[in-house]
Amino acid sequence: MRGELHPASLASRSGIAVLSLSAAQTAQAYIGPGLGASAIMVALAGTGFLLALLFTALWYPFKRMFRRRRAKTAAASRHDDEPHADTGEDSTRR
Repeated sequence: MRGELHPASLASRSGIAVLSLSAAQTAQAYIGPGLGASAIMVALAGTGFLLALLFTALWYPFKRMFRRRRAKTAAASRHDDEPHADTGEDSTRR
């Protein structure tokens, strides 16, 4: 039958493809000092960007949560008849 691939034929063809692609060959290329330094800087900048993105995405929600928790504890510990520590005024006068 024409146009059909037999399993043995397919396995031998894929085996030949894998062997030919896995053979190591030398690269005929030169990376100068400018291109090498630029590649290193791009890699470091990308890594720094990802770290800053991760830090920002995690820090601001935690910062908001800590601020709300601190405000709750400060409001719960504050008494209305005592003056505020920062202004010396009563909380009833605003």
